Amino acid sequence: MALLEGQGAGFGAAFVAEAAAEVQLKSETAAELKARLVEVFAALAPIGAEFGFRTAYEITRFIHFHDKLTGAGWQFNDALDAQVLQKLMPKLHGSQRRLEPVLKALEAFCTAHQCNASLEKIRRMQDRLKDGFTSFAEA
Repeated sequence: MALLEGQGAGFGAAFVAEAAAEVQLKSETAAELKARLVEVFAALAPIGAEFGFRTAYEITRFIHFHDKLTGAGWQFNDALDAQVLQKLMPKLHGSQRRLEPVLKALEAFCTAHQCNASLEKIRRMQDRLKDGFTSFAEA
């Protein structure tokens, strides 16, 4: 640990500046993100789990920094997958009657857009629906 002490200090000012800066996605990335958010919003709306402007803004910032930090191998779907899993799915919980159609819609969305981590979580939640109830939070 002593070897690591203070090693990141030189990045402090850059980190603070980046955190405060407005982000601008490339136009094609912004258009794709908007389309995907509209799709997932529609999937979540039937149970009142849709999201607002702040969540969309936070997802946009995440996509920007994910791209910037990943570099040459960056894939839009990887960033989208992380945000579906981290920002949108945690509010999902309920009975089979309530969630089954939503999980099916999200499964189709995640399959179409290669959101593999989210898809894995959806399938675990679907499996737990057999007991009549599921939640994003797993004990």
